Amino acid sequence: KLEFRGLVPGATYYLKETIFPDNYKKNANKYVVTVDGNNNTATIKLNGVELDKNSNGEYLVENEPISANLIFKKVDAQTNEPLGGATFTLTSTTDANFSWTSVSTTENGIVSFNGIGVGTYILEETVPPIGYEKPTNNTLTIEVSYDTTTDSLKYEIVESNSNCLEYAPLDGGSENPKYQIKNTKKIAVTIEKEWKNIDGGILEDDELEKLDVERIQVQLYRKPETETSFDVENS
Repeated sequence: KLEFRGLVPGATYYLKETIFPDNYKKNANKYVVTVDGNNNTATIKLNGVELDKNSNGEYLVENEPISANLIFKKVDAQTNEPLGGATFTLTSTTDANFSWTSVSTTENGIVSFNGIGVGTYILEETVPPIGYEKPTNNTLTIEVSYDTTTDSLKYEIVESNSNCLEYAPLDGGSENPKYQIKNTKKIAVTIEKEWKNIDGGILEDDELEKLDVERIQVQLYRKPETETSFDVENS
């Protein structure tokens, strides 16, 4: 609530915001304040239109909240193909009550955090896509600020920590920048094959060379998944 007392009846004043609330954009409007000399009341107008009042008869001067968007794209480290199913958590180092968790990438690899305020945030990859390893360096620190001179948001990646996700900027514009997260690699899977006869005995290499027409069973051992077996008829 803001009050101005001692205004001169019949005078005209100009009202302009010089200091504005945190997480809000500066109100750049210039309001005209006219003091009625007859009843000693003031009227505030913008572009000739009187401002709205609340139920107490107080004029309402509004500030637009700062709303920043963080957009990331998860891709394969080798092919740059988009990866769905990765889960990320966004926390704030400047607001202890802020935590945005369990946001997964879409099929095109996009994960978005929309409508956040200014501050410093930490992005963490908590669950990798299926078939991929969780990155050893799995966090990224982003600073979001508001430039009052240009009335625009600024985004900066902090690379000072050794636990930083590998990233690359993508074209998304200054208001909606995009970053490509690309340090994921595939899980290495070892597959071993054993050939057995119908009695369960494992056939050695020299025995396999002597096989003619015999019913054999193939067992495929796949780690870390469960064993799968099937019969093969050789004719």
